Amino acid sequence: QKLIKVAEPFSRDDLEKVTAKDLKGVGTKVMKAIEPVAKVCEAARKTVVQKQQDPKNRSSPSFSTQLKKLLDRLEIVEATVAGSRQAAQEAANNKNTLAEQKKGLKSLEALVTEAETSALPLGDEQPSDQTAEVTAESLRGAQVKLDAWRKQAEVLANNPHGGMELAMGRLLEEAKQLQARLNDAKSLAGASNEQALCRIFAREVPHELAKAEEAMRKAEEAEGPFLKGLEVISVEQSSTVIASCEAAAATARSVLQEVQSYVQSRHKEASAFAGLDGPAKAHLHTLSQQLSRMQGLVDKLGQYENDTASRKRIADRNVDGERASKIVKQG
Repeated sequence: QKLIKVAEPFSRDDLEKVTAKDLKGVGTKVMKAIEPVAKVCEAARKTVVQKQQDPKNRSSPSFSTQLKKLLDRLEIVEATVAGSRQAAQEAANNKNTLAEQKKGLKSLEALVTEAETSALPLGDEQPSDQTAEVTAESLRGAQVKLDAWRKQAEVLANNPHGGMELAMGRLLEEAKQLQARLNDAKSLAGASNEQALCRIFAREVPHELAKAEEAMRKAEEAEGPFLKGLEVISVEQSSTVIASCEAAAATARSVLQEVQSYVQSRHKEASAFAGLDGPAKAHLHTLSQQLSRMQGLVDKLGQYENDTASRKRIADRNVDGERASKIVKQG
């Protein structure tokens, strides 16, 4: 109860008015109030766990149930302690964090306004491919940045510092309004927007695939000595080549995961489009083929990693064999 009372200022909806100094002062008091509660929780948990592990108590279902109820209540108190500690540690900085989030949302509003303007129709005239692609890039760029801002904001809104939670909740509501405006702009741009994105994806994806193929090529280059035959590689050379293969595989795995995620997201987005014309459908078909090609590279890397692991086991056995031979010779 004392901890809750001391931490009460953190629940007030005044983050934009209260000073960082005052928040820091409350945080100091909260941290001091946490100490005895945390110690009691630690002792209580230790006692309950010991009781649960005692064979004599396991045979009593009713007693086990009571112990479970005690643990549930204890977890509530522990969660309060953890939340209060987090609020005490972050509250003073949350004021600056909130200001940064507001600034970011303001920038997003400008991007959405720009995208809305770009999406305005030119009378009865159909936009050129170039104009449609500029509009599509504007709409998509605003969406990507809005998604990124919202993802971070949702994490910040889930905050034990009540003032921060309330303030971020209001900003998230503003972000919903921006999303609604952006959706309206996309509808206004219509089918030309979706067709333009398909053309853009058709140009971008091959460049990304090339990155994945290059990473795989370098990995295969690293295993070159093995392809000449294990019999020509000494134990020392084998260990060196395997280490190079492992490093190349790790790099390739990182690149392939990034590119696969990229291609999957583009394919998923394009597959949801409803206003595709003939050329756009052809681009979507190509995207499907590129996605399969990407999966082929991922499978190839998986086999490469399995081969490297197998070669490593063989190399380790050879090392052990050489050591045994030396011992026999020395004996």
